[in-house]
Amino acid sequence: MAPEQGQRGSAVVGASASSVWGRLSNLWRYRSIDVGEVFVDLVRAATGGRERVPIAAIDAVGWQHGRLGARCWLTTGGGRRFVVGGLSSVDAALVAATVEQRAQALARALETQGRAMAAQLDQWFAGADYLRASQAQAVQQ
Repeated sequence: MAPEQGQRGSAVVGASASSVWGRLSNLWRYRSIDVGEVFVDLVRAATGGRERVPIAAIDAVGWQHGRLGARCWLTTGGGRRFVVGGLSSVDAALVAATVEQRAQALARALETQGRAMAAQLDQWFAGADYLRASQAQAVQQ
């Protein structure tokens, strides 16, 4: 696991298959997971290709300890499920907790931005039947 930095420098938390079975077997579709500020990056076990999932698209996250190590999973709103196996229990729990924290932080940030935008629109439209050209440019921006 590489907290605070990944190979690309964007990961906050990362984990990869640590057990012998986890590294040797191709039971899981993904072999490692990196959690960034806005995205979760997964590395495919068979090809080494990368897949990026926006944290905002994740509906559920969890982990479970098994015979071949722990596994962590993510489920998106579209019903897609991503499973990374062969992890240590500590890494799997940390990844799941970090995804949950990032999702909550993103939701709070979006809510704050939405409130600020609504307040600005209310201010612009308060008592006006039309927008002046200077106000219309601000709305467009």
